[in-house]
Amino acid sequence: MHKILRRQLKKAKIDNFEEIEPQKFSRFISLVDQMYQDHEDDEHALQYTMNKLNSEMTSLYKRLENASKGRMQAVAGTMPDMMVLIDSDGRCVELFSLGEQKVFGPEDFDPSVCNMYRIFEENKAVQCLQKLIEHALATKNLQVAESQFGDHFFEMRIMATGLQENGKDTLILTIRNITQQRKSHDRLIYTATHDGLTDLYNRTYFQERLRQLAGDLQAGEKITILYMDLNKFKEINDIMGHDVGDKVLIEAARRLKSVAKESDIIARVGGDEFIYVCLDGNNRRHAEALAEMIVRQFDAPFEIEGLKLKVHTSIGISIYPDDAANIEQVVHYADESMYCAKREEDIHYCVFQQQIADALEERYRIEHKIKKALVNDEFHLVYQPQVELESLKITGVETLIRWEDPEMGFIPPDKFITIAEQSSLIFQIDEWVIKNICKTVLSWERLGLPPFIVAMNLSRKELGYRKNIENIAWIIQNSGIDPRRLEIEVTESALFENEMGAINNLQLLQNLGCHISIDDFGTGYSSLANLRNFTFDKIKIDKSFVDHIVTDPKDLSIVKLTIGLAKELGMRVIAEGVEDARQYELLKSFGCDEIQGYYFYQPLKAEQISVISLANFQLTTLERHLRRLTHVPLKQARD
Repeated sequence: MHKILRRQLKKAKIDNFEEIEPQKFSRFISLVDQMYQDHEDDEHALQYTMNKLNSEMTSLYKRLENASKGRMQAVAGTMPDMMVLIDSDGRCVELFSLGEQKVFGPEDFDPSVCNMYRIFEENKAVQCLQKLIEHALATKNLQVAESQFGDHFFEMRIMATGLQENGKDTLILTIRNITQQRKSHDRLIYTATHDGLTDLYNRTYFQERLRQLAGDLQAGEKITILYMDLNKFKEINDIMGHDVGDKVLIEAARRLKSVAKESDIIARVGGDEFIYVCLDGNNRRHAEALAEMIVRQFDAPFEIEGLKLKVHTSIGISIYPDDAANIEQVVHYADESMYCAKREEDIHYCVFQQQIADALEERYRIEHKIKKALVNDEFHLVYQPQVELESLKITGVETLIRWEDPEMGFIPPDKFITIAEQSSLIFQIDEWVIKNICKTVLSWERLGLPPFIVAMNLSRKELGYRKNIENIAWIIQNSGIDPRRLEIEVTESALFENEMGAINNLQLLQNLGCHISIDDFGTGYSSLANLRNFTFDKIKIDKSFVDHIVTDPKDLSIVKLTIGLAKELGMRVIAEGVEDARQYELLKSFGCDEIQGYYFYQPLKAEQISVISLANFQLTTLERHLRRLTHVPLKQARD
């Protein structure tokens, strides 16, 4: 019997179901009826409660869902990205935000018809998106890629949600417009790889690109290097100004571009230096034909600011890997070949030959020996006296450096100085010279020698560096000698290479007390301009004029006029390379102050100078008379 029925019987006080009294049965039926009524009421109450609760829960869920969507859209709305929920087929399930995109419109994102593949139709972005979806679903990790849509660049980020929509896996896709960033990046890359003036590649990128080309070169392929510069460009730049010089460089670049093929590479690697790389030529004949084509491009005058300027180029040619197995070495060979072309006035280009490599090897060998010579103190100084014509007294000496190499023997100064000037070694040599001059002058002073000027030649490279000149000034100031004992000789060509900087640096030494003379006067580019721009103490007439004053009326006139000009400007004049009596007599008649040359003295050691000065050497009346009669050098007259 069910426990509920048993409970109702107990309430009706029916102990025996078979002996039910009518009165008790009637009560039992009433209790059962009440129970069903209560149950029905409870059921109605429960259903009402459930309906009410379900309504409230639904309302709450919708409010939460709307709030969540609102927060997500608020967050998405602050982002510059477009954000959309898509399925594995690329269908747009829900658009969260268009972001700042201007390419897509809201109509593109109707979830019932929108598909990202359709939006990206006929673009590489479709393939990119397909790969991103595949990788994101396979790895469950964030996938990022860049792609292009029309003229715009985008960064796409996609990640699987782990949820499905209509049986399809879903993913969150964000798309950011990076067009401006890409353009800014491209501008930075362009600036980093190109020359700002000519729009050609710059040296840094060219070197990187060339190494890459050499590394990718296939068997039988070659790279032709043409290294070139503009002849006498510095004259244009210095005389006509940097604005004109810049326009010359721009026009030169334009002319080079006009002959270039799409595969060719052109770079500006220095002030007026360019490198042209040809990839489709495989022999020297083709390289020479290309060089001749470039030379013809420079035949026509450069028309700049109403001027017609004749600008020519010198070209050095070298081929990789024919000339060297290292691409940097090939560039170096082309550079050296260019200088060979510059030394020959009748040619405009020079193809690398083994002799150039041999000369380079010799130069490197001497550079190495110079370094050892500085360490081992192999250099020594000699001094050639300068004689005053009026009194025939020694009024000064010119310092000359000499080098006796243990293996190569005597190496001429014009050889090793030229090589030293091509590197920083000339700075060390100049410093060694000035320090030893100061020591020698101090030793002469301790011996009680009468004071005379000690001249030294300052290299053209040294003259252009302010810090080096300041270092020389410091050495002089701290040496203990009177700076007025020193004379700094500079050549006209050195002045012309860096006129204003050189003038300022010379002024520093002149203010210190040093005398300044202009060496090899008349052989440079702008002799009179140099005299106008700086107050020199002395002019040295170059030996090339003195050599022929007896036989060449033009040289005679130049020397005579130079002496007269110097007198007018209050400067002393010394003639170099005087070797015979006739030269001596002519120079004396023109009023030349001093002479230097083998007619009186060859270069002497410091000890020999000491002996001559201590004896207060002067020509006696007999010696003068003998020299007038015989017209022989002093040494022969004494013998």
